[in-house]
Amino acid sequence: MNVSDDPLVFLDEEDGTAEPSADFSPPWRILVVDDDADVHEATRFALSGIHILGRPLALLHAMSGREALEALRTEGNIAVILLDVVMESEDAGLKTISTIREKLNLRNVRIVLRTGQPGHAPEIDTISRYDINDYKTKSELTRNKLYITLTTAIRSYRQLVMLEHSRHGLEQIISASNQLIAEQGLQDFAEGVITQIAGLLGVEPEGLVCAAAEDSPGDGPLEYRVIAAAGHFSHLIQRRLSELDDPWIESQLTGALRDRHNLVHPRSMALYFRKSEDQGFAAFIDSAKPIREVDRELLEVFCTNIALCAKNVDLVAELRRDAFVDRQMGLPNRTALVCALNARLRADGRPGALAIVDVDQFASANDMLGHDYGDALLRQTARRLASGLPGEVFVARLAGDAFAVLGDDGVVNGPNIQACFSEPFLIEEVRHPVSVCAGVVRLAGAHRSGIEYLKDSYLALKRAKAQGLGQTVVYSRELGAEARERAQLLRDLRLAFDQARLFLVYQPQVDLRTGRVVGVEALLRWMRDDSIEISPNHFIPIAEQSGLIVGMGNWL
Repeated sequence: MNVSDDPLVFLDEEDGTAEPSADFSPPWRILVVDDDADVHEATRFALSGIHILGRPLALLHAMSGREALEALRTEGNIAVILLDVVMESEDAGLKTISTIREKLNLRNVRIVLRTGQPGHAPEIDTISRYDINDYKTKSELTRNKLYITLTTAIRSYRQLVMLEHSRHGLEQIISASNQLIAEQGLQDFAEGVITQIAGLLGVEPEGLVCAAAEDSPGDGPLEYRVIAAAGHFSHLIQRRLSELDDPWIESQLTGALRDRHNLVHPRSMALYFRKSEDQGFAAFIDSAKPIREVDRELLEVFCTNIALCAKNVDLVAELRRDAFVDRQMGLPNRTALVCALNARLRADGRPGALAIVDVDQFASANDMLGHDYGDALLRQTARRLASGLPGEVFVARLAGDAFAVLGDDGVVNGPNIQACFSEPFLIEEVRHPVSVCAGVVRLAGAHRSGIEYLKDSYLALKRAKAQGLGQTVVYSRELGAEARERAQLLRDLRLAFDQARLFLVYQPQVDLRTGRVVGVEALLRWMRDDSIEISPNHFIPIAEQSGLIVGMGNWL
């Protein structure tokens, strides 16, 4: 029977018996499940040469429900199952459907029940519960009816798949907007754009490519690279666009990126997504059929909205740079140092060391010679530390004139650090001798955090600065215990002062000629709750260093 004799007319659809498309679209995969070999042969004969929605059909065959389930476990992209109700048992077909939907979790595949025994028709609630697409007796399924049934089922399957692609694309776009690493974020974002465009157009995302301009040194020619792709182009991700083996796609993407606007053709589009005035990326869409005007308008709106999302990806990248990079020096900051320190401790590799380096008398030099001199001094200090040490090191700026150096124990030490500053700095054609103090701590393993080691190196630096210019102190347990003791003493002193536990004693002043008392000297004393008196030699220096001495003086 000729398909054109069927009285039904399909609106906005290609004719089912049209010639095969020249774009080699993959066939719709149909699984025929029946225990009668004649049914398989009749179905194969009825569907030979048929094209539905512009694509051919490929039949897979199973003689039982068990074989059907095995095929579904190993084969992908099956669009429709023509399933016999009665096979090895009277309800074999329904049991197979239950497994397909509930255990294999295949929700998109369409199921058409066929039976040669009308009395075995499933109940209405069974059809609804198991998401059965259609039910026919085998006598009904002439070539025309079979074609119509499959067209309806395949159209439904295609819509479900596109919805799934669309949902997955949106999830990727949202996820990519929250990425903290700019390059990875942009790639994930572009992959989501590819999937979303495919869902909007109703095409497979196999031939879509996204590209962006790459940084080129100097005044060299601008190059473009692939940041996302699918199908046979996926191996080109992060490679240059010129390596594409399709001159048409290359020229369209290059044109869109160079001219910063969309290029529209009857069966393809190159969409430009503008992130800023001079930055953006482009996506190429190839379609086996002409792109309708309504789809073009939809894609124009899509470009505008997605470009706004792409700006968020760049914003997150900029926030990450602010979080991990010192803007003035372009060096890693304290947060980045702690991350690198923790990573090294977890790696449990060679013995390491951390040093904090502080420029001696920097504030005075900065005030006398100006901020330009101070900035130049800081930049040269960073360069000396990065290039002057005999090994690979991680250099970070902590704050002001304090830098951190992380590396191997044999590299990051006092003699090597001081040697970096043996030669004067040449600033504004003037030689300036520079000295530094350093506090060094050796990394003993991952049983402590990076923050703790950073505190220890600060304690060592503080001791070095107390000893004079150009000094280095290596942290030790004794130094840590002393610092903790001083910290505890300061806490106790603050509490004693707040609770009025300090008191005065008076030492008389005597005139030696007459033996008469002419005055007294007021002396501050502190006795703890345990009746132990703390010597002023211990608590007065701490009060002076902490600023607590001002309040004590007012009280006295």
